[in-house]
Amino acid sequence: MRPPIGTQPMKRLHRYILLDLIQNVFLTLAAIMSIYFVLALALVLGTERTEGVPFSVVIRHTGYMAISNLHLTLPLTILTACIFCYGRLRADQEYTAARVSGIHPYRILLPALFVGALATLGLAWLQGEVMPAAHFKSRVELEQDIFEHMEDILKKKDRSHRDEDWSAEWHGLEQDADGHIVLRQLTFWLFDGKEKGKLVRIIRADLAKPSFDRRSNRLTMHLRKVKLKNVEDGEESTASSADSLTLPLNLNALARDTKTKRNRSMGYEELLTRVKRLEEGRGTEAARSDEKVDESIRETWCEYHGRGAFAASAVLFAVFGAILGLRKGTSNRAVVFLMGFLLVMLGYYPLMMAGESLGESGALPPPLALWMGNAVLILLILVDWRRLLRS
Repeated sequence: MRPPIGTQPMKRLHRYILLDLIQNVFLTLAAIMSIYFVLALALVLGTERTEGVPFSVVIRHTGYMAISNLHLTLPLTILTACIFCYGRLRADQEYTAARVSGIHPYRILLPALFVGALATLGLAWLQGEVMPAAHFKSRVELEQDIFEHMEDILKKKDRSHRDEDWSAEWHGLEQDADGHIVLRQLTFWLFDGKEKGKLVRIIRADLAKPSFDRRSNRLTMHLRKVKLKNVEDGEESTASSADSLTLPLNLNALARDTKTKRNRSMGYEELLTRVKRLEEGRGTEAARSDEKVDESIRETWCEYHGRGAFAASAVLFAVFGAILGLRKGTSNRAVVFLMGFLLVMLGYYPLMMAGESLGESGALPPPLALWMGNAVLILLILVDWRRLLRS
């Protein structure tokens, strides 16, 4: 039985667009990931945490970061590839020829819809399995590597370190007979752990030998020829002295990246389990008066719904990019990348960040706050679709 008239030409058109689109997706993804990796590497190298850490460790850590942030780069890739592919279709008059042949624009958009749907499914899976594992390794393995190379880090420091509840300065650094470092003329300022920035003690020592415990992320200083002063209400007490003193210290500034959220290391089931556990604990007397429980619940729900919104944005960006490409008709890669970058980085992502902030603060329910950016994107698609049909 012969196929209906027009079936074979449509298949060829869809195959032609689909192959071109897939090729552009891979090329664009490689370019965007390379740019992201270089920028992330520069930022990581500029932080105090990686000072003295081997370059190979920093490269591995940056690679994990790139994988854990695919929810930022993949939608941008899909949008840019669709704008370029469909813009070239319009610029080469192939779209005009298709319209003259009686092909409706929605049929031309089917390859973009297919690629966007694949990207959505892939990103949903990546955010549940691969990206949380990469985020966990990025955070934990760097902490382990920092402690493995702590002596090298101290050697390269500018004779000072500031942590959450203490700071230190030293005027000399050398190695003992066993090859371990020794700090000379060391001064510690210890702060109150509850009242941030309140100085409570000053310790000076002629010599200090550091030792590190990787399991507890603690630094222990073995001090010799020590002078101590307590500080109360801004006034120093009379100094006392000791031949030796062991001082345990936390290394939170080096061991933890306070900007990252631990929820990102969890899969979907772990996030739901965390919400359930927090809600069950909210009924206790201790938790009832603690607003941090509600805040943790909101943060977890925001992470959960944010992943769904980012995954769905891939198919929305595919359709939006295809319509925008057909309307603008540009095949200049630089212009296309700039268009995609501005739309995503200055439009969609700020909306997502604002939604996350509103959801975590409780100003809006997390589902409404996190899907707000996609709702705006759907509205833009409908407006541009009407413009395309009228053109």
